[in-house]
Amino acid sequence: MDLTAIIARTISELPQDEHRKYIGASSIGHACSRAIWYGFHGFERQPIKPNVRVTFDIGKRLETLPIEYLRKTGFHVTEPTKENNWLFYQDKDAPIFQGHADGLLLMSQEKPAILEIKTAKNSLFQIFKNKGLRVWSPIYYAQVQAYMGMSGYKKAALIAVNKDTSEFHHEWVNFDDMFYSELKIKALAISTIDEPPERINKSPLFLACQNCAYKGVCHGV
Repeated sequence: MDLTAIIARTISELPQDEHRKYIGASSIGHACSRAIWYGFHGFERQPIKPNVRVTFDIGKRLETLPIEYLRKTGFHVTEPTKENNWLFYQDKDAPIFQGHADGLLLMSQEKPAILEIKTAKNSLFQIFKNKGLRVWSPIYYAQVQAYMGMSGYKKAALIAVNKDTSEFHHEWVNFDDMFYSELKIKALAISTIDEPPERINKSPLFLACQNCAYKGVCHGV
């Protein structure tokens, strides 16, 4: 009995993520507005390969560790639950712009801070350590800014776990009202146009296009 083949086949048969009928905080920082538009309008995504899905699932499990350790140090962390509506946030002026935060970090008498947990291979982790969040991942930077803007909290902490060395690194992020306003305008623009925005690049061989979930519908490959 080939257990590996059975597992791979089972993974490949798992359902794809459901279409989100909103523009999410986790996607608004994507450099390609066309990709966000496709997602918002429910276009078909490229099938997720079994090894990629496993990588995602490993990341989700690793992301629980920093929360466990934070609690052991005495911090209070609020995780998404049914009772708190899964930490759902929504922009009051642009309700189509929404998201669910990973957690809230409560510190003494201060207001809560948005908490986001990410995982990264060592090469990307070192960029985060040496050059900061905004250089490492504009998408993650936009995500925490979106959660702060939606929730009204003015501070966020992003903790990354190095998948190769098990090292942690974090960065505190202050709310940038102007940056958030630009994200909101971007979300509104994408949600109200009937035709997809321009491609980020005309070639399907462009790196961002090669790795895009919508390269099939966008480039026909």
